[in-house]
Amino acid sequence: GMSPKEFEASMSVIPELNNFLEENGYKEFEISTPNIIYAKCNKEEFILVMENLKELGYETYPKAKFLDLYHAKIAVENLAKLHAVSYVYDKSHDFQNKFPRFALNDLQLLYLEMMNGQFIDITISYLKSREDLLYLGNKLEKSKESLLNQYGEMLRDKQSNKIMCLNHGDYWSNNFMLKYAQEEESERKIDQFKIIDLQMMHWNTSVLDLHYMLNFSTRRAFRKEHREEILQNYHSMFCEATSKMGVLPANWTYEQFKKEFDRCKIYGFFRGLLVLSFVFAECSKDMRKDNYVSKEAYTGPTPLQRKLIYKFNDFFMGNKKASETLFYLMAIPIGKELKSGENKLLNDLIIDIVTEADEFGILDCNHENV
Repeated sequence: GMSPKEFEASMSVIPELNNFLEENGYKEFEISTPNIIYAKCNKEEFILVMENLKELGYETYPKAKFLDLYHAKIAVENLAKLHAVSYVYDKSHDFQNKFPRFALNDLQLLYLEMMNGQFIDITISYLKSREDLLYLGNKLEKSKESLLNQYGEMLRDKQSNKIMCLNHGDYWSNNFMLKYAQEEESERKIDQFKIIDLQMMHWNTSVLDLHYMLNFSTRRAFRKEHREEILQNYHSMFCEATSKMGVLPANWTYEQFKKEFDRCKIYGFFRGLLVLSFVFAECSKDMRKDNYVSKEAYTGPTPLQRKLIYKFNDFFMGNKKASETLFYLMAIPIGKELKSGENKLLNDLIIDIVTEADEFGILDCNHENV
């Protein structure tokens, strides 16, 4: 379902940023999203109808294929434009004052931390069920409370040198649509790029979207080989855009940007665990349907429960115990699927995320390494 935040992002925020660009002669950095055909938001109606991009020749990148270097670089260039435009706009228009809905508040942070708690538990349980991964499971279990605390501290941090801007919040390969130039299949070049699904947008440090995209839309071996090149590509585009708009940050060299990226590695770890589980677990496909299949195997919320959850979303957001119960119900079937070993891709992705976190020192409970 569409959220009030997505409505405001589509109808107010993106048009406002693009108008700002046009008025100041920076149209080359326009943020491209689908055109709105019909929109209404009141007590009776809550509707946002967008153009059908598939009919216009756009397509999504196959999620199970994961991004290659060409697509990853195009993705971060477009992300850098969104970040740069919102950063520059804020300097003269005070974004948070104009759009207060996009601040990440304490209630939302608590919500995220509870989700993290449930999904780190099923990951620990899975790792400890395998003799070859017992070491990682034990290490993750010992560092669990410290990791959860560090995650909250990282998002609430007011001290570090960072670029505050509008984050997409759910920036991965299924949330941008691509139109290719008419060329040979082997050399497909992207002609048009549109960003979709704006309901998770929020104001925070710019590196969060990068962690999210890298840990969700690429594989560990790819990240090891290309992370530096992709980050340099992003930083270069961000600096080019802000410089052309006359607001290049004074203390934002690549080394300073990389320090902030490294500070927030724990974000990529937790979001990777959570979102990969939801998207690549077979049982989560059932959770997203009105009618779930394989009733014997499925132990998550029923269709009726899910409708009630959506209807009473404010209650769940404001009630800690109800939220914990909800996340527990959602995590159970994913935990069972992990332990079954039947979904090799899901298992490999989760192992990748935890192994990478261990390589980065995140599981060592040393705050300086996070």
